[in-house]
Amino acid sequence: QQFGDFLQSINTNGQGHIFVMEPNGLLVASSANELPFDASPRKILAQNTQHHNRRLDATQSKDSLISKTAQIIRNNKINLEQIQTKLKLTIQIQEQNYFVQIIPIRGELNWFTVIVLPQSAFMDQIHSNIYRTILLCLLALLGAVATGIWTGYRISRSLQWLRVATKALNHDHHTQE
Repeated sequence: QQFGDFLQSINTNGQGHIFVMEPNGLLVASSANELPFDASPRKILAQNTQHHNRRLDATQSKDSLISKTAQIIRNNKINLEQIQTKLKLTIQIQEQNYFVQIIPIRGELNWFTVIVLPQSAFMDQIHSNIYRTILLCLLALLGAVATGIWTGYRISRSLQWLRVATKALNHDHHTQE
């Protein structure tokens, strides 16, 4: 339970989940608020005390995101034993895309950390950055156009003065002859 509490503290956005599972699919802990074993009472007392037989398969998690992600991993025949480094996947659950990262924990424990985050969690920030970039580009374009108009006005005004001065000089030159 403390491991699950720790995973909940890591998962601050609340949109995705983190869970740890064994290669056989048994759930070790998750960021969902659930115990990783079947807590329902059994008829035989000895079955109530055997924790190994009561471990919860990740596909049987009460959290739909965890159970469906584990089911997709199983259906795609991803052999967790062969994963040596991070494995990144993109999956779709209920018409929403999710990024999945499976990270092996090696050593004395043979566990896998699975991180599932909705694509929308990233896309919202990306879209806001795109809108901000477009707005800044439009402002830069307006600034460039305004500067061009002002510069053109200044040049045409100087040319106008030069034309008037040239006419006056030409007029003075003709009157002196």
